[in-house]
Amino acid sequence: IALKYDKDIVSEIAGFSGWNLFGNFAWIIKNQGTSFLLNIFFGPVLNAAQNLATQIRTIVQTFAANFTNAVQPQIVKSDAENDIDSMFKLMSSSSKLSFFLMAVIVIPVILNIDFILDLWLVNVPNYAVVFTQLMLIEATLEAMSSPVASVNQATGKIKYYQMIIGIIGIMNLPISYFALKMGANAEMVYIISLLLQICIVLHR
Repeated sequence: IALKYDKDIVSEIAGFSGWNLFGNFAWIIKNQGTSFLLNIFFGPVLNAAQNLATQIRTIVQTFAANFTNAVQPQIVKSDAENDIDSMFKLMSSSSKLSFFLMAVIVIPVILNIDFILDLWLVNVPNYAVVFTQLMLIEATLEAMSSPVASVNQATGKIKYYQMIIGIIGIMNLPISYFALKMGANAEMVYIISLLLQICIVLHR
């Protein structure tokens, strides 16, 4: 057994990890930046509505993530074997199926969210309904594009992909801040987040 240092391999791994770290950091800013801004402009009064909506979104996203995690190894394997046709077929079918599975859950919840929250809670916080609806729509778009993101990751060439995704995500903070400063309602931060999510899906 001999220890060996391969500069090219180490550089490739470091670059891949670094750009993934940047992408994840931007994702945190995009999602958590809304909480930060709502606290600044509206105080803790909206925390209950936000926490409730986030909780529902997390439950739904976990369901979709289980399916995506099962597909991802096959996508990576197809890319490693240079079987591009199979990789894109798998990406396309899994994206459609992810959207369908999410829609089966999300559409009835969005249409009946008032009834569901009334059953769940005695006092429904203000903005809880609209926050939940917007978050679930965004979660559906995210789930639909997750297999596409897996293809991007499988290639290993993620520098410009993560750079653009990261910049789009980070823009959520200044755009939302400007909108709230101009007197926008609280739900506007989630509308902006949803529009940016559409941009991310299109970039992917």
